[in-house]
Amino acid sequence: MKVIVLGCVVALAAAVWAAPDLDAYNWRDGRTLTVEGRGFARTVGPYGRLPLNRVDDLPTSVAGRWGMREHTTGVNVRFIPHASKMCLRWRVVDPRAVDAFMGPTAMTGLDVYGWRPNEGWRFAANPRYFFNGDGKFCGTYELDWEPGRPCMVYLPLRSDVLLFEVGVPKGATVEPMAPHGAKRRIVHYGTSIVHGGCCSRPGMALTCQEGRLCDLDVVNLGFSGGGRMELVMARMIAEIDAALYVVDCDWNMSVDLQKQNYEPFVRELKKLRPNTPILLCGGCTQRTEPRDQEKFARGVYEKLKSEDAATWSNLHFLGGVEMLPKDDECTFDYCHPNDYGFMFMAKVYAAKIKYILAEKAIFDDCRSVFISDVHVRADSYQLERFARIVDEILAMSPLPRNVVCFGDVAHLRGPVEDYRASRPQFQRLVDAGIKVTFGMGNHDRRKNFLDVWPEYRKRMLMDDFIVSEADLGACDLLMLDTLHEPDNPDAVKLGWIGDGQFKERRLAWLKIEMARRPRPFFLAAHHPIREITDGDWKNVNDLVMNTPNCLGWIHGHDHAWKKGLIRHADCAWGDNVFKRWLCLPSTGLWGDIGYAVVQSRKGELRVDYRAMDHYFPSPETRTAMDDDLVSEKRGGFMTFRW
Repeated sequence: MKVIVLGCVVALAAAVWAAPDLDAYNWRDGRTLTVEGRGFARTVGPYGRLPLNRVDDLPTSVAGRWGMREHTTGVNVRFIPHASKMCLRWRVVDPRAVDAFMGPTAMTGLDVYGWRPNEGWRFAANPRYFFNGDGKFCGTYELDWEPGRPCMVYLPLRSDVLLFEVGVPKGATVEPMAPHGAKRRIVHYGTSIVHGGCCSRPGMALTCQEGRLCDLDVVNLGFSGGGRMELVMARMIAEIDAALYVVDCDWNMSVDLQKQNYEPFVRELKKLRPNTPILLCGGCTQRTEPRDQEKFARGVYEKLKSEDAATWSNLHFLGGVEMLPKDDECTFDYCHPNDYGFMFMAKVYAAKIKYILAEKAIFDDCRSVFISDVHVRADSYQLERFARIVDEILAMSPLPRNVVCFGDVAHLRGPVEDYRASRPQFQRLVDAGIKVTFGMGNHDRRKNFLDVWPEYRKRMLMDDFIVSEADLGACDLLMLDTLHEPDNPDAVKLGWIGDGQFKERRLAWLKIEMARRPRPFFLAAHHPIREITDGDWKNVNDLVMNTPNCLGWIHGHDHAWKKGLIRHADCAWGDNVFKRWLCLPSTGLWGDIGYAVVQSRKGELRVDYRAMDHYFPSPETRTAMDDDLVSEKRGGFMTFRW
């Protein structure tokens, strides 16, 4: 029986690895198609990244054999096959190359992506390198294809490619795609992380994902151990006509080396390309505090900005702390990201790149995202949870016009540090062109919030309460301030008051405001109506019920996805006059974890719950019931109609 099983395995392997009939195809050299990811016309190797005329001038760590000067990291070939089948073949210098950090799929294999309208580039295949039996090592891969569907093939990350060809059946054709051009090209210079360490396949490298997310030609100048910011590298990079230069070298530099090279490199690149933006990057880290190298780099950035704001207006900085999640699963070795880490990083980089290039993102004016109970502090797991949600929001296509936060931005007692910790994530939304509206929860403090967000005062509809509005497209949302803040100025140490408050001046203002609004609108607040103290809830409740244009009440506070009905405070038995209320989940503390995607249409507002998790009171105490609660609530929605 064992012999039979072994025979079956061998037969299966032979069937999988059988070489295609290469004579059935017409072959086209990849260099006659659209090759991107390279900044120079004449390079070391057919698909190399470094200029042939400069090799002798470059540092050994970059241009030497150890520096992997001929590696095709980030280089891709784009074309349109007019055939239902195609075949790829390629040859590398050393097919048996082994790297301690990366597997053979990334080192010598290809990645195939196909374009679909409204979806973008989608992964299609990962050809691996096998001996094809003709006496030469050559990778071959045959696959079905949709005629006319654009194709992009990433070349290996750590190999010198001698040959790459595309074959289509005889009688069929293949044509090059239109190139992006210099206005859609960026250069990303850096270390082994930029080079691709340690992703599993070529298309997962950081620069490759940047290119797909931003629709750019990205020239990868990442060199393992070679990102040291020598002046000669600044001069070489400046030879590439690009829309942006990304400098990402912290992991290859000590602070002493930065003191020697960092500022001169930036000044030289600026001198040679005075009108091109430069993005300086801190080294990616899972820590919540920046590394010493990032602190030095930011110091140079701030020095230059303060030296001459106009001259350095197109100098930008991206902190390394916000690049990776904080769950210890995103790297290969606590330094080099894995696929999960690179996916997270790419979204962060893409948002920053789009902001710098001032691209007009596609927005849906009738789409919004509702979040609540963020509860972020700098040293907590909530920050990573919130960052994941921000990632998902920024990945939406089209983007939502609004993100509305229903309060409890701070963790427990509203110190300034909590708002500082969450601001970079909210800022990513603002930088992308999304309008962020805040409410105040019982764990917040108005003064501390405004100390970190001073510009938000312009949004406030009342002088001393954080009341603001958002246009949801087919209707409006009026965010109330139900925070009952202690009068003692040392409120941070006193704790918090759980119930809400809405009386006297706030109530009088609301009566006038609701009466004057011509469009349908929702009232929103952190607290449920019935948790507004001192009988004030009845006054607010009656305003909701007696105002025809008021569509209902949306709130947070309970950390749960749930919904119900509002009736008159003193309704009689059998009274069926009601409106609806909705409670939103938390983004990361306890209870239902997630957010809501909101779509408005004429006469309708649909709110869809994006369930991410459930636990109480912390992730370490999750049970099987938590999984059941997530499963049961996933796909939940609520529809308001008018």
